[in-house]
Amino acid sequence: MAPGSGRCAVTIPEDSIHVSGRGDHEGSVGTIAEAMKRMPGGGTILLHDSLYQESLIVTGRFAIRPVGETRPVLRGTTTSTLELYGGSLFLENLQVEGTSYVPDGGHAVYVVTAGHVEAHHCTFQANDAAAVTAGGRQTTVRLENCLIAGTGKAGIHISRYASAEIENVIVTGAGLAGVEVTDNAQVTLMGCTVQKCLQDGAIARDPGTILLARNCQFLENGHSGMAAFASAIIEASGCTFRDNRQLGVLAADGGYASLLGNTFHRQWRGAALALNQGLLIDRTGNRYRVL
Repeated sequence: MAPGSGRCAVTIPEDSIHVSGRGDHEGSVGTIAEAMKRMPGGGTILLHDSLYQESLIVTGRFAIRPVGETRPVLRGTTTSTLELYGGSLFLENLQVEGTSYVPDGGHAVYVVTAGHVEAHHCTFQANDAAAVTAGGRQTTVRLENCLIAGTGKAGIHISRYASAEIENVIVTGAGLAGVEVTDNAQVTLMGCTVQKCLQDGAIARDPGTILLARNCQFLENGHSGMAAFASAIIEASGCTFRDNRQLGVLAADGGYASLLGNTFHRQWRGAALALNQGLLIDRTGNRYRVL
């Protein structure tokens, strides 16, 4: 099943409200904000097919999913489309767009303080900033079978002690790195494809920062496939690095990279390199090909 598509069978809970932007469903409200207002502690919001132009502050525990085989669009009107302060947010089978006309704006989902965000089979696109930005202790993110396309900055930015699990996600065409991990955050990529990003496919920096990649592909990125700086740690196993414009993997300025069972094809400046006190550990099973 392709990321960003598909459908999960769900049971509709009793604490749910229908939202219809077209006003064509009896008993529904017209906006997501109104539904959240009626369920301040949280609940399930069922979206009928429409474009919802709203920017939402989330403090409860909410699930937002479509009704039937539809794919509603959420489009922000201020700095972030969905801004989370504690609580949790579950998104399923939605298209979420950030705004493109607010200074420093454009986030599709922005976790400001401790909270949990989970998204399945969603598409994030047309964002001037990152599709998902999260930071803070006790902040967790899980993305599964999603597509992140054409962000103005990083596709995903996880920082400040937050943690994230990202599985079977495609990140393509980011304006900076595809995945950026900083300031003691920890991120695991599993079965992901990160491609055609303007800078590195995935980058980690700062002491205490850890980025793990398992069975991922890093393809045609503008800098390196993966990079570690300033004492950050990256580990790649079972990954493919192909046609990145600089290196497959870079460890620099005290960064640490561990490689196990990866395949490197046609990097423009070499498969892997350590610079300026960077440490590169070539463990076993790595294959270096020029095709």
